Amino acid sequence: MRTLLPIALAAAFIATAALFAPRAETPAELQTSAARAFLASLSDAERAQATAEFDATARTDWHFVPRERAGIALGALGDASRLAARRLFASGLSKEGMQTFEGIVVLEQVLLDLDRARGVAQSIRDPGRYHVLVCGEPGGERWSWRVEGHHVSVHFTHVGGATTTTPLFWGANPARVTDGARAGLSVLGAREQLARELAASLTLEQRQRAGSAEVPAEVLYEPSVVVAPTEERGIPVRELSAEQRTRFVALFELHARELRGALAEREIEALRAELERARFVWHGEPDAGKACYYALERPGASVEYVNVLNGANHAHCMWRDFARDFGRDPLREHLRADHAPAGK
Repeated sequence: MRTLLPIALAAAFIATAALFAPRAETPAELQTSAARAFLASLSDAERAQATAEFDATARTDWHFVPRERAGIALGALGDASRLAARRLFASGLSKEGMQTFEGIVVLEQVLLDLDRARGVAQSIRDPGRYHVLVCGEPGGERWSWRVEGHHVSVHFTHVGGATTTTPLFWGANPARVTDGARAGLSVLGAREQLARELAASLTLEQRQRAGSAEVPAEVLYEPSVVVAPTEERGIPVRELSAEQRTRFVALFELHARELRGALAEREIEALRAELERARFVWHGEPDAGKACYYALERPGASVEYVNVLNGANHAHCMWRDFARDFGRDPLREHLRADHAPAGK
């Protein structure tokens, strides 16, 4: 018994220590702290510009084109507030997600430089025009934040502690920088390459089922689409080979891991749970440099990518989950719980 005592004491110590170990913050808690710090860094006038009520129209008025939008622009902030804003972004995005965001801002500078070289007097390109908007009170029952500008629309919504991450849009123009100091930069290139590898592995019959040679001009589920499509497209993943299914999951994981930690794992687990109902859509040719479109779909949700504009050198990537966009599903559950008839 004496030989077992140290082992028992060690086990008890470990169990007791676990009770007092710092609890990992949930995504909502982590983002609450970052949002509060960001808002605290602003002046009263800046804070008024950067915030809105949760039910404000601006919360769900979104797009990825250059236009006027709600919120405060990063370019209008001082250094401390810009740093706090980026810490807010990093509370929802992973290192990979932050690299995607920063890369798209760099591409906006590339476009601005091109306009200046062409003598464009009133360029619409501005790497400072990425706007941050916080709706509701961070840490409250219902609140959200977003960063949005040309080729970026990222939304995190929190309802009753539940966090949703869509819609999420990234774009890259040029998809691959061909000259200048940033030649070779391809912000969204890894996902396109993986998708082309998957498409190239399809048999002729599989490719015909997946789609066609005709490439859509744009992602299909753009901001004007608010209801989940009912038509099933593409080839069921269950009909792919084991190697092809592995490629499909790897491609989805590349998208998902732009979200931070637990949020990424949740999306990957959800895909794996519904893998038998997932589908792969492919339009175009698998050869690099050719126009292409792909979608990774499961019921009610889709990750799309298209590269067709500017000679297949301008890419758009959209992630929609129609039940959960803008926190709709948690919001429905929250309202149902708060307003249920007495006794039910």
